[in-house]
Amino acid sequence: MLKKIFVCLILLSVSISMYLTPAFSASLPEVEPDKGLVVFYRSKSMKGAAIHMLIKSSDGAAGNLTSGSMFYHYYEPGQRTFDVSTPSVAGSDLITLDIKAGETYFVRGEIMMGWPRGRPRLSRVQESKALQDIGKL
Repeated sequence: MLKKIFVCLILLSVSISMYLTPAFSASLPEVEPDKGLVVFYRSKSMKGAAIHMLIKSSDGAAGNLTSGSMFYHYYEPGQRTFDVSTPSVAGSDLITLDIKAGETYFVRGEIMMGWPRGRPRLSRVQESKALQDIGKL
């Protein structure tokens, strides 16, 4: 009987540690020498969790950010504007990047307070902060 309780405690502790440990480690590809790499991410948060952020550029849809997600794309060098919107008063935001070959850019998406729903915000983030945030995804 004591052996069964011990085994159950071990299984319970393994289950809890698996829940608390991230299921994957976010890894980023190497930047291509003739293109720029833009990484979009959104930290996991209950604030605005139900709101999806469809990010678009002049090339069309770049990707969809949900709470706790990330995606990346390679872009040709040059100035590029990304926009996002939600059905809210003042529910849109833009960010323009001057993309250079061989460079990596990090853009964080956030949902801010808005009416009747949250409004999106895109902001450029320094690499060290972005990698720290992405490691928690």
